[in-house]
Amino acid sequence: MRTKTGNKEQRILEAAVAIFARDGYHHSRISDIAELAGISVGSVYLYFDNKESILNRLFSDLWARLVGQLKAQYRRQDLTAVEKLDIMIDLIFNGFIHHADLAVVFVNEQNFLLNHGRPDFIKHYEAYLQMGTQIVREGIKHGVFRKDVDLVVLRHFTFGGIRHLIHLWAHEPKRFPLLQMRSGIKELVKNSIRVAR
Repeated sequence: MRTKTGNKEQRILEAAVAIFARDGYHHSRISDIAELAGISVGSVYLYFDNKESILNRLFSDLWARLVGQLKAQYRRQDLTAVEKLDIMIDLIFNGFIHHADLAVVFVNEQNFLLNHGRPDFIKHYEAYLQMGTQIVREGIKHGVFRKDVDLVVLRHFTFGGIRHLIHLWAHEPKRFPLLQMRSGIKELVKNSIRVAR
């Protein structure tokens, strides 16, 4: 059933999220994406070279949006490093809370592109993580966070944990409520690096 209304490129991206979440990136087909988007297979190729370019675009859009949101808060002088770290974690969880399919694609497919593809989104992803590192450095400078924090371990531990929690929520939302897990990981991260009072 094909339709002629709406933005075709956006419909392709939305359909791709649903198909990648349902079938997995490797088992999905451009024809399934086109059918769900209500357009011809040929129309998909007017916008994207292949499945990988669609996946790249999904992650580029996601991380560019998160970077823009975090940058606005990161520059604020009225926020402490602790508050900025809270916001950073909130933004990631908020990016998925109404998009379980996107969460499934994120946890299942981002590492594939990072390890085997040509990730166009890497500049945004790295910018987001770098702002996180700067937030922690700011906290160290102001005596809020410990000076002996291993920034590499913290970065990988935090984002690995967030990725896994989002994965659990996407597959079993009632068992793993996202807002509760978000609160838990924020406290865990902050308490592990705060200066003892």
